[in-house]
Amino acid sequence: MGDLWKHFVLLEVADLVLEEGWTYVESHVGCPLYSFGLSGEWNCGIGRLWPLIMTNFIYFDILRDLNSCGLERYLGSAAFVLELSRLRGLSIRAELWDVDPRVGEE
Repeated sequence: MGDLWKHFVLLEVADLVLEEGWTYVESHVGCPLYSFGLSGEWNCGIGRLWPLIMTNFIYFDILRDLNSCGLERYLGSAAFVLELSRLRGLSIRAELWDVDPRVGEE
């Protein structure tokens, strides 16, 4: 549930402050995209809110666009911010730091 609120707040704030040419920096970035299994921790987080999806929030708009056939995928925080910038037509620079070099390759 913690990531859900972190991502929700991150996107609401980013939507207010992001401007063309800014740099988004995140450490411990993790994977850009997660696929859900039938069971998992996600059931107690976004899985509980999905049936009640709220409109007028960019977080839910992005998730709805990503999951048109039901909740199957979820973005990491950096991917959420990059998708937000794409939707707003902004070109931003992203610096992603993680101990796993494969994270930056995706």
